[in-house]
Amino acid sequence: MIECRDISFSYPDGHLALNEVSVRFTSGERVALVGQNGAGKSTLSKLLNGLITPSAGEVLLDETSLADLRSDQIAQRIGYVFQNPNDQIFCTSVHHECAYALERRKALTAEDIDQRISDALEVCDLTDETETNPLDLPLAQRKFVTCAAALALRPNYLIIDEPTAGLDDLGRETLSGILQWASQEGICVIAVSHDMRFVIENFPRVVVMSEGTIICDDTASSVFANEAVLERSYLRVPPGVEVARRAGASPDLITLDALHTFFNQVFTTTESRER
Repeated sequence: MIECRDISFSYPDGHLALNEVSVRFTSGERVALVGQNGAGKSTLSKLLNGLITPSAGEVLLDETSLADLRSDQIAQRIGYVFQNPNDQIFCTSVHHECAYALERRKALTAEDIDQRISDALEVCDLTDETETNPLDLPLAQRKFVTCAAALALRPNYLIIDEPTAGLDDLGRETLSGILQWASQEGICVIAVSHDMRFVIENFPRVVVMSEGTIICDDTASSVFANEAVLERSYLRVPPGVEVARRAGASPDLITLDALHTFFNQVFTTTESRER
């Protein structure tokens, strides 16, 4: 479990980015951090994996403070995927990118390493690109290379910053599969996202932030049915969800499949009455 206990963080210019935030994340969860720019999402995500340290409070990884762990110990258990894949790609082939950190783990055999890489490349739809230079790939595939490299390490937690940025519908579908696989492997996925459609489709738990604090931590259905939270956080729900809410749909009907079924029922009932 990752636990933040009353953490605050101020930047050198004095700006208070986080103010006494407490939150927990457990194995196998899929959690979205949402809110407007400046709400504190990215700052929180960087605190969660030790990229920065809190000004007050502490972050615990399985009851051990991150302050007491070396960076390599944190990296073994908490993966981080940047919004821009170019910021963390530095090898000349997809295979080498995935193998680089694994080969430095003395406890792993060559067979273990090969299997981990194979699994990661398959789930990220990169099996045909093993010898390709990652920087020669389109943006979407470069993002998946960084996901594969992180997943090959089999971290307990995976933090992803704006995962759908630059992805088309096919890329979003691939990403959804990656998230599902990670959950099945017991990996907790924490995503910072402005993409409410993707959040609704893929994250059962949503943490809403505003002005450096958490204002709601609940199921996606509860969050997007809460007018006060939406107004305070300035979140905009996808049009289909908003229309369904106004049409009287249950807050539980938040996925596109569920909404599709709901509207089919509405239209079928309407047509029957007109006859």
